[in-house]
Amino acid sequence: MDRGKNTAGLKENLEQFTLLIVVNAFVGGMVGLERSIFFEFAEQEFGISSTSAIMSFIVAFGVIAERYGLTPYPFYLGIGIVCLGLLLSAVWIRDTRRFVQTETRTNRQALLSNVYLDTSFRHITLSSVTQAGLVNNLNDGMIWGSLPILLLTFGYNNAELGVLTAIYPAVWGIGQLFTGKMADHSSRKDMLFWGMLLQGIAILVLPISSSFIVIALVSVSIGIGTALVYPTLLTVIASTVNPQQRAESLGCFDCDAIWVTRSERCFRALLPTPTESNRRYGVLGS
Repeated sequence: MDRGKNTAGLKENLEQFTLLIVVNAFVGGMVGLERSIFFEFAEQEFGISSTSAIMSFIVAFGVIAERYGLTPYPFYLGIGIVCLGLLLSAVWIRDTRRFVQTETRTNRQALLSNVYLDTSFRHITLSSVTQAGLVNNLNDGMIWGSLPILLLTFGYNNAELGVLTAIYPAVWGIGQLFTGKMADHSSRKDMLFWGMLLQGIAILVLPISSSFIVIALVSVSIGIGTALVYPTLLTVIASTVNPQQRAESLGCFDCDAIWVTRSERCFRALLPTPTESNRRYGVLGS
């Protein structure tokens, strides 16, 4: 639906902004379905051995799957989320092209000759941001995929594993409420540097100690580092690219990040699967 005045600003568009947050939460819910039960479902129903950790994303789907089984109730929730998100998007969320057109009239950023090549390789700022995004997504994929396997090798039970794997995304999500604001007023280069440094140090410490407290602090550190990095990367792209090409450039950025995440999953295939680890260490039962 396309209605209302063409007035920029969060306060002036609070209703639309809130709806977008709700739809984004629905997208997160579908990611939760993928990360918490999909791979176990694939192995149980089709005999496909997963290389991704079953309990790496502790959300409502995991709770429902534990209480009622892998099918069909978690999928009912997923279908409901998809339908609600589609309804909100089709009926209440307004198209934002008019805002792009208004900003384009005063924006002085030159158009990119080839959005993908410039974003990924040729533009010094955009290519640097894309490279940082690749590393950030590699870290994210490794943490949510490999951390539960590492915790299983340390002998943690279900409850402890759930708490430790939930800390990182929780800190990341809440932290972005503050770091997003910081990216508008602070040095973005410094935020990227310190965020990625914090991620790197925390990941190096992770396999050294099996202490619950140490792993929890490491998860907090990785969450803070990711919260510093991710919204800053998006802010840099948004402020560097002409509004007419902003969405396309962000799409190229995410596309490159997805490729590196998939490569990381191929590498992780060399590791024991969660089911194999379960049987080996007897943590999650038969």
